[in-house]
Amino acid sequence: MWTLLADPQAWEAFKIDVQQKINGSCDFGHGPKSFPCLVTSTRVGTTILSAYVYKTDATWLLGACEPAATAAEPRGATDEVIAHVMTIGYFLLNTGICKPAAYQEKVNEFSSYLAAANTTSLDDLPSTTREIVDLFRALRSV
Repeated sequence: MWTLLADPQAWEAFKIDVQQKINGSCDFGHGPKSFPCLVTSTRVGTTILSAYVYKTDATWLLGACEPAATAAEPRGATDEVIAHVMTIGYFLLNTGICKPAAYQEKVNEFSSYLAAANTTSLDDLPSTTREIVDLFRALRSV
């Protein structure tokens, strides 16, 4: 379930609500980078992993919808795919394989590739990057 967060106070209220629902305390990480946004979370041990949809993401999603698409016809990655991506990020960061700053740098890099993927030739990208972008382009149409 997604929750709208209008401001930092809404984030604090969301964390309290989650802690009450699980009857305990937990670690939330850094929280959203901007507001307003949507948040959804899952619990892994005592850690709460959250995914965010920011205004630019929502704008992109609305622009990607076909005219006949409605809110009842979601497009893009399924919750299972999102859960897998969140799990990969969790293990990369928590095992120390990747530093948070380096991880975010790659997220930003791949986000820009994905944004340009429909209008730009990917031939100039390194082959591994091209394969990853192609994979996520395919996930968009699931």
